[in-house]
Amino acid sequence: METDKICEQYTLALIRAVMQELEVPEKPERISLQQLYAFAKLHNVEALIYHGLCQTNVDVSDPVWQKWENRAAMLLAQGVVQLSDRDLLFSVLTEAGIDLLPVKGCWLKELYPNMEWRQMADLDMLIPAEKAAEAKKIMLSLGYQTEEFENMPNHAGYLKPPYTEVELHTALLVDGRGYYDKVWEQAHPVEGIPGLYRFSPEDEYIYYLLHLSKHLEDAGTGIRSVLDSLVYREAYPDMDRDYLRRELEKGDLWERTLE
Repeated sequence: METDKICEQYTLALIRAVMQELEVPEKPERISLQQLYAFAKLHNVEALIYHGLCQTNVDVSDPVWQKWENRAAMLLAQGVVQLSDRDLLFSVLTEAGIDLLPVKGCWLKELYPNMEWRQMADLDMLIPAEKAAEAKKIMLSLGYQTEEFENMPNHAGYLKPPYTEVELHTALLVDGRGYYDKVWEQAHPVEGIPGLYRFSPEDEYIYYLLHLSKHLEDAGTGIRSVLDSLVYREAYPDMDRDYLRRELEKGDLWERTLE
């Protein structure tokens, strides 16, 4: 268990060094590259840790390193394809008259100093409930396959191999005590793409916190979620904290989040 703690501490130190452009510390001898790789994968930060290790005297002959190199290359390709598919969906869905509000990783990836460092599992977007059937036809026409989610009636999943998963939501927060009942009034049109919407930095951050709190309640969260919060706050240092607290205090939203 002691080596687990060393692995955790080294991972955090390496992330700090990469994000702050500091000298990257060498991997402690007491932890193996396999242990570090498994820990990074558990927390969805393999690409970021890989970038840091490239600046150290890592043993490139280690089979685990070769596996990690392949994983990093795959994640790079995945990110490129995901963003390309994202932009295509922005265009196709809005041109079909379907309003679109992308959330979470759809925008967060672009806030990192290097977009390659932020892995993204899927693309989350909100659409009007009455447009769900029409959106499904379009997604199928673009080569996506449907994914079934148990006990999740408010969103539909779509998969296009090898990399792109999309979740089209018809509600952002089922147990949000009505906070998002007028979500389209809270969002703002994105210039240049009629039908595409985005939250203000404050409202994006509120949704991020609410989504994070749900993960904490259900099964916990990992390093990437905490890092996302730090990256977001650095990207928007002038967010209105009074507004954040005022909005989060509505209902029990404040108690469900981390200040």
